[in-house]
Amino acid sequence: MACLNDYNYEILLSHCTLRQGEEFIRSKYWETYYFEPGFQVLGLRTLGEGAIPVAIEDNTDDTIIFTYTKPCMGTFVLRIPGVPDEVKRVRTGYTKSLTLDRWTGSSGKTARAEAITCPLDVSLRNFNYDILSHFKTFRECEKFIRSKYWETYYFPPEFRVLGLRPLGKDYIPVAIDDKDENNLIFPFHDSTMGPLVIRINGVPSEVKRVRENYSKDLTLKKWKETS
Repeated sequence: MACLNDYNYEILLSHCTLRQGEEFIRSKYWETYYFEPGFQVLGLRTLGEGAIPVAIEDNTDDTIIFTYTKPCMGTFVLRIPGVPDEVKRVRTGYTKSLTLDRWTGSSGKTARAEAITCPLDVSLRNFNYDILSHFKTFRECEKFIRSKYWETYYFPPEFRVLGLRPLGKDYIPVAIDDKDENNLIFPFHDSTMGPLVIRINGVPSEVKRVRENYSKDLTLKKWKETS
């Protein structure tokens, strides 16, 4: 059985609540992932209600931060360096639905239609996605989306989808898949392939955020231009 004393650990926050521990981690470490209660970090069992935050220290690939509760002593936020294999396991094994819910604010508060900063900014590899087509220009991407998906909304250019920055200088079209309401379609620029239209599958919380927070004025304007 793993023991905390087996590791070179540092206590970052002492005698806190689980909520305080999560807020501390989220305020300092953007690469924070979530797991089901009972998830083990380095063999150490974590406690929590609903979701367990586990962070990777900025600019490292071997340092992990998480909340840990010791009986009779309370809850602490710990930092353990020198564990690259565990960092890799966290990055590849986190619970996507929990992580999306916690970062987009869908669990409890209405999410704002603004950029969200979270580990999902990193790349598309975090999602189950399909490349529907590739084009030479953004306009071609927009035309493709509008021709195939009637439920297309528009957002200002700073809007992000699941932490990803869509392609679009003046505005961004984001569509809901007609065949599956859990999927989103939007233009995306890849440094190698250029402008793409991608579909990200299985993200109902983000679909809800899109439907609730799109720019009504911009959407109405764009639909009138092409009607």
